[in-house]
Amino acid sequence: MEAANGKIWLIERQLYYKQKEVENNLVRLGRIAIPQLMPIIGSDDIYFYRNKMEFSFSDMRWLTPEEIKKADEITDRNGLGFHIAGAWDKVLDIEKNVTYKPTHLMLSD
Repeated sequence: MEAANGKIWLIERQLYYKQKEVENNLVRLGRIAIPQLMPIIGSDDIYFYRNKMEFSFSDMRWLTPEEIKKADEITDRNGLGFHIAGAWDKVLDIEKNVTYKPTHLMLSD
């Protein structure tokens, strides 16, 4: 599995934590005795793999530190994107989402 920008470690960490979550849910919470849990296998497709996303809209999008330094130049605060972790009142505007596969476009083919 090859990741962009050499960040294969990020994918490996995600798989590690997913594995721990599954083990916790089945063994500790579900009290299911599992002799050997099969490892989670990562996909070779690391881009455009999601078929559903939940986006948020805002007229006061979250500003990056670079944008704040140029505050007098900001004319558009509208944003479409994701909530900043732990802050439901802040939306990070995105221009391209490399995890979402727009399946509605596939239906028209």
